[in-house]
Amino acid sequence: MPTPEPKLPPPTSGTPYSASAETDPSWHFSTALPYIGAILGGLLLVLVLGLIFIAKPMAVSAKAQSNTDESTLAQETQTQKQTQKQVTKGGFINAPKKAAAELPRSKTPVLVLNGSGRSGAAEQTAQKLQKRNYRTVRINNAAHSDYQRTLILYRYGFRGEAQRAARDLGISWKRVAPIDGMRRSEIGQTRVVIILGN
Repeated sequence: MPTPEPKLPPPTSGTPYSASAETDPSWHFSTALPYIGAILGGLLLVLVLGLIFIAKPMAVSAKAQSNTDESTLAQETQTQKQTQKQVTKGGFINAPKKAAAELPRSKTPVLVLNGSGRSGAAEQTAQKLQKRNYRTVRINNAAHSDYQRTLILYRYGFRGEAQRAARDLGISWKRVAPIDGMRRSEIGQTRVVIILGN
């Protein structure tokens, strides 16, 4: 006896089922198109906001840096002008405060160096000092002869003696400074070095 065939359900209303719909690429793309658009729009929005929030602080930072550089340059220029003004007047930037001499003139060895280029200038200065009771005065030529101002230099601890020598020669105490750049063999027992300028 033959097996009866199963009865199929009656067809439903609507679009008939098509097996090709699952494999049709255009069907999948059209379905995903709204999601792709939303994703691309979101990425574009994030990119624009990122540029705004990054570019603005960078611009502010660059402007602040520019202002700082200009301020620093202005301060350096002002310092250079002040330095040039003080050097032109023959003074020092950090002029020493007035101090009292402890050694008498007769026990203050002095070295006079001619840096003016004028012949006999060191001898004339030595004679002036000897008249003021300086007993140990040596003379020599300076390393170069183009000093614009006379300088009074002193060894550590003898600032007062140097300032007194400046007063004795009628030179501003602002031209008194510590000895720098001279070897001990050059100055020996000298306490005060006078470099004559023009």
